[in-house]
Amino acid sequence: MVKTPQSKIGLTTLFVVLFGFIPNSDVLRSRGHDAQTELSDLLDRASKRAEEYRLLFKDLTAEETKTTEVFNRRGEVTEKKVVLSDFFVYQSRFNDQAMYEYRPARSINAKPVANREENVQKFFNKLARAETGEKESKILFEENRKGHLRYWYFHLTLNPAGAFYKQSLGNYDFEITGREEIEGRETVIVGYARKDARPLNPRELIGKRMSSDFKSGILRFRGRYWLDAESARMLRHENEDTLEFNDTKESLVAIRRLYEYAPSSYNITAPKRIVVDLFLDSWREKDGARRLGRDCRITYEYGPFRRFSVTSREDEKKTIVGKEKPLQHD
Repeated sequence: MVKTPQSKIGLTTLFVVLFGFIPNSDVLRSRGHDAQTELSDLLDRASKRAEEYRLLFKDLTAEETKTTEVFNRRGEVTEKKVVLSDFFVYQSRFNDQAMYEYRPARSINAKPVANREENVQKFFNKLARAETGEKESKILFEENRKGHLRYWYFHLTLNPAGAFYKQSLGNYDFEITGREEIEGRETVIVGYARKDARPLNPRELIGKRMSSDFKSGILRFRGRYWLDAESARMLRHENEDTLEFNDTKESLVAIRRLYEYAPSSYNITAPKRIVVDLFLDSWREKDGARRLGRDCRITYEYGPFRRFSVTSREDEKKTIVGKEKPLQHD
């Protein structure tokens, strides 16, 4: 075959076209480096925002509506409880780094709570008599357990971005999984998964609730953060505790949490809504397939946050004396 000028041009064109589909190793390395740099920069900024939240989210109050729903295996609500409370973020008298939630109820299922103000004052007086941080923590723990339906679940507002703390970063694998707009703000979605897995602990909630046939499960933890592209502050967060079994291909979700945050006038994003779904009803189908069914959902909804002022009696007793300008959700 005689090669004409046209055939040489055709071969050259074909070579160029084919070459365009062959990955260039230098280009791939450059892209990988750029992606890693972007992730590293984002994690660094998110870590700073997490520390800011931990420092600033204290001595705050807001109206909280807590709705607890209990489900049967058909997905029907069999019990429901709605509690309207004054929600407080309380800073320990013994440790500046220790924060607690406190939520004295105003009404339960629309029925006003009797002697509410008197009970709140008695509680703070009891708290003031605590002689150690351990006793203080125990008092708050027992108070938060009161009046729950099916499960008690609290302290969700205090450390929502724990995976971003510098001392925790090494425990997780991170990746940027996409971008999404939330209420007009561009966000970067960061997926994460804890590196280690562990067996169920029979003293912890999931271990306690699983039937004997499910106690061999391996527990893993994963989630996603939606970070404001400009500030790296969190606008949304989802995470899951999952169980893996040798005879099950897909992992089973045991607990799923959704956190929604909104910009505030306090230089942090403040909680707006938190939803906890508990899939702790365990059974096997006739064919042997494992199932975890949702048996409870707890939803927390928050109004605007305000600073609450604190005064002392005998330099020890914390008493609420007033509220400042609300921290408005933008």
